[in-house]
Amino acid sequence: MEDEAERLGVIFCRPVMLLDPRVEAAEALRIEHLVTVLDQAVRRADDLEQELGDRYAAHPFHWVVSRVPGIGTVLGAYLLAEVGGIHRMG
Repeated sequence: MEDEAERLGVIFCRPVMLLDPRVEAAEALRIEHLVTVLDQAVRRADDLEQELGDRYAAHPFHWVVSRVPGIGTVLGAYLLAEVGGIHRMG
């Protein structure tokens, strides 16, 4: 068992194959740009969720839909958008 652990330790502690420094710099720049785009997308999604929550809370029938167990902001807003109003549910 110790032999196997030692063998794996040697394998995983070896230095990895490095790329040309220019390629590594280009990859680092590419990854930095991807992270920036992802960060912007996350912030935009947060902004949209906040705006959706504000509009959902302002809907006249928010108080009815929000009391249904398991229905959160997004699903509640979706239901009100699809149905249009509680009077159409009957």
